[in-house]
Amino acid sequence: MQQYGRNIVWGTAGVGNILGGICENFRVNKQFDETDEPDEVGDHAAHILSNRRDELSWASKLIGGGKIPIIGGDGGCRITVSGFPNVLLSSVTESGGNNQPRKLQLNATSYPDLLAPIGGADAVLTNIVIPPSAGALIYPNATVYFGTPDLKVSWGLIQNFTNTQQVKHNPISEDGKYRVVIVNGWEILFTLEVAMFLDQPAPEPGQVLTLDNPPSWFKTKNYIKEASLQYTINDKAVYSVTSRWTPVMEMAA
Repeated sequence: MQQYGRNIVWGTAGVGNILGGICENFRVNKQFDETDEPDEVGDHAAHILSNRRDELSWASKLIGGGKIPIIGGDGGCRITVSGFPNVLLSSVTESGGNNQPRKLQLNATSYPDLLAPIGGADAVLTNIVIPPSAGALIYPNATVYFGTPDLKVSWGLIQNFTNTQQVKHNPISEDGKYRVVIVNGWEILFTLEVAMFLDQPAPEPGQVLTLDNPPSWFKTKNYIKEASLQYTINDKAVYSVTSRWTPVMEMAA
């Protein structure tokens, strides 16, 4: 794969490109399950190879605005990758920071023996627009609040971020081949590095995370899962904060 440094695009067949960037790496890990069958004295008499799949991962520096794939919800997670059949995304991670380029990391699995079509009719990858103008998770230094939407107890400035969407793959095999993959467990994790004044209340697990001027796809009903103090300098403290969103949070009162 001597394609490093060349421009690549992602999109849905017939729809056009949804994202442009410079490829930094592309990896393929070809796998199968192996079962050893012993003879009467416990030596290996046979090796059974089954459940063929290819684990794919690739990363890119993003150029300007674009649309980041959403892998959960009703849109599914099927994408088209040249040379690999039946590719399902398992995670999409966007990252960036002060004076740093936005990057996108995608992980997926190709199941060559899946029964078609996947999930009934051909699944279409759901896309959402990331505005090319300044936004909280595009150009850091936007404001983040901790507390509740109506009672903000503390605030800070975002220094960098990592946004990960992920699902679980539950493949089902028949005659040594993966024939169906059940996809569930959709969740979104945000990890932010936030600079705050020392006299501000520290972020606490269980608090709601709120962003000023969030992107259109930002999930507002999420909670802080982890918060840790990284370091202090003068009158500032820098925290690492991870929040979690799942669909049940959106349905909660």
